[in-house]
Amino acid sequence: MDALLGMRMRDLIDDEVYKTKRSQLVLERERLHLALEEVEVGTDQARDANLNAVEYMRYAKEWLKQEDVQMKRLIAENFGTEYTWDGENLLLKPHPLLVKVKKEYKPLEAEYEAIELDKTLSESQKQERIGGIKTKWSGIWELNRTFALRHRLSFVKIAPSRQQSTDYSLA
Repeated sequence: MDALLGMRMRDLIDDEVYKTKRSQLVLERERLHLALEEVEVGTDQARDANLNAVEYMRYAKEWLKQEDVQMKRLIAENFGTEYTWDGENLLLKPHPLLVKVKKEYKPLEAEYEAIELDKTLSESQKQERIGGIKTKWSGIWELNRTFALRHRLSFVKIAPSRQQSTDYSLA
């Protein structure tokens, strides 16, 4: 816009061209501003989806051990994205983020647990190896966030209510 104004001030373009080009630039700036806001919201949603999927993978087995039918229903509903009945069996397609988390997080978790249990390592050796796991996880996390953003994936947060131990809600 500054260049356009400079052109007008030096009489390189007339008022009509200036007004037309300025209007186009204002509209383009607004469009870009809205697109940036959309990306920021999408990035936050993708981050939350990954956090929720990791939490689900971490606690689902524990939540299923509880007697609460409502919680078991929430766990089952959020495991898959597509459920079909073929007349004899319930078929489901697992949520894509759960597939990615299981594939990528579980090996790192096993590696972490092996380090923690290894009595031959000094504390500094453990910390060094755990640092390597954290670095790997950061890269995986970024790839998963990008995957969730690109595919507009979400994953609901399942959180036990703090007021009653048997009342669960979707946070």
